[in-house]
Amino acid sequence: MANTIQAVVYTSNAGHNYVTGLNSEVFAQQNAGGTAPKVGGADYTGTPRLDELPRNMRPRQVQVADAGGYTRYVVCLTQTAPLWTGAETTVDIEDSDGVSHTCTVVGDLGEKQRRRRP
Repeated sequence: MANTIQAVVYTSNAGHNYVTGLNSEVFAQQNAGGTAPKVGGADYTGTPRLDELPRNMRPRQVQVADAGGYTRYVVCLTQTAPLWTGAETTVDIEDSDGVSHTCTVVGDLGEKQRRRRP
C-alpha cells in the first residue's frame, strides 16, 4: 500500500475547523462499530473553504508504539476521536519500508497554541 496524504478537517479545542493533511491509511481505519475513523474528523471536500491548520498550533496527538519499540505520533482530528478518548487503543501504521506495525496508545499530547513574539 502507498502512503498518501489526504486533506481532512481538524476541529480545534475552541471549535474552529481547519484543513490539514493526514496519512490516508491511518484515516481509513474505522472504530469497532465501523461508523467513524479512529482518529475522528472528516474528509475535506473543499467546501466550505477552510483555513489551513495554523503553523503555531500543535494538534492533539497520541503516541503509539508496538512491541518492538517502533513509535509514532498520530493526530486525532476531534476531541471525541476514539483513539483520543480511549475507546480504541490500537492503530496500524505502515513504515517507509512497507512494514505494517500494530501499535498501542502509550501517551498523549494535548493541543497547544504557541504565541508569536511581537
